[in-house]
Amino acid sequence: MRIVRKFVTAQRVLRKQGFGEVLGLAKDNIANLYNRASYLFISFAERSNAKLAVRVHRKPAKPRILYITSEFEAFHSQTARYRIDNFKKALRGKAETVSVLIDYKTSFDNLIKWADIVVLMRVTWVPKVDEIIEAAKRYGTPVVFDIDDLIFLPRYVENYCRVLGDMSEENIKLRAKEFAGFEKTFKLCDYATASTPYIAEQMKKEGKKAFVIHNALNRRQLKIAERAKRAADGVRAIGYLSGTKTHDKDFEIVLPAITRIMDEYPGVRLNVAGYLDFDMLPEQVREKTRIAPYMRWTRLMKFGAQNYINIAPLDVENPFCHAKSELKYFEAAAVFVPTVASAVDTYKRCIENGVNGILATTTDEWYTALKKLLDDKDFYNTVSKNAHDSALEHYSPDANAAEALAAYNAIIMDFRGA
Repeated sequence: MRIVRKFVTAQRVLRKQGFGEVLGLAKDNIANLYNRASYLFISFAERSNAKLAVRVHRKPAKPRILYITSEFEAFHSQTARYRIDNFKKALRGKAETVSVLIDYKTSFDNLIKWADIVVLMRVTWVPKVDEIIEAAKRYGTPVVFDIDDLIFLPRYVENYCRVLGDMSEENIKLRAKEFAGFEKTFKLCDYATASTPYIAEQMKKEGKKAFVIHNALNRRQLKIAERAKRAADGVRAIGYLSGTKTHDKDFEIVLPAITRIMDEYPGVRLNVAGYLDFDMLPEQVREKTRIAPYMRWTRLMKFGAQNYINIAPLDVENPFCHAKSELKYFEAAAVFVPTVASAVDTYKRCIENGVNGILATTTDEWYTALKKLLDDKDFYNTVSKNAHDSALEHYSPDANAAEALAAYNAIIMDFRGA
């Protein structure tokens, strides 16, 4: 049945988007199978008591990094792509990496004995976590808690529920339990790494030594960006990548400014990828809006290249929004599309206002920023190039590898008392 469903999907994509997109879909499916196999093979090897520490050829100068995550995060979330898959690819030749699922009924003993450092990526507490911590203590291996948001701090439960748009008592209780699981794992770990400085600062307030390893681009994204076709001259669209159904509240921040812009500039369109309540849009905006379904990340880069301006509105009053990664900025910058973003902590750190992007808080600031980019072509070109150069400097695979290695080596040396 799964094969039949995939064939039907391929036919639908072929009709709507052409053979190239079907080929891309096939490549992604192969990559997903490889990704699953890489996790499952290690788990099988451990169940068979394989002496991985002996079998893996290594150079002592290269740190040996063991990533552990859940099946959900590995196969049903984008987080593992940024926090494990991209890291592993960036670190090729510079470190030895293994990734494994915590869900399997297997011993991690040999893997932990092999590793110089163990990273629990977005792992909530389960009994297996205690086994990992105990084994790491036996072998003198530091354990690191890695995450990309504030879901490990119970004091932010209501802020999270507000982001989700569900403040019911039932949901708050459910999320509180979820937070408690991540908090327990966080407290058991020796160190922590985070995707943003804002999260790392929160970790340090809890008494944990924390390091920042930013999310970044992978090499396939860079290749796609090089080939991506920009929109034809005269076609100008404001792009919004919503990602999930929780982002309607964020979009409300910029909607008045967009409505005014689209009234004044009849040729400007709105391109949305992901989820957005179409009914929230005024009629004059609705008529010039395209909402594309949630799409795979390889296609998202091509979609982004078709936009003239990228927007990243966030609620500046919510700590969860301050903790967000800057990926919307650097992925747009990779295809020379400038970003107007809310002045949350992350964007204030990566965007120099008016140089490689624009920061906005009020409706007037959003309107002025969009108008400036639409009216001043020289300014637009300068900001676009600066953003692109900044993205390649700070968010390339090489930059990612250097930052990750620096953090992991610092943890290893600190743990060993060197």
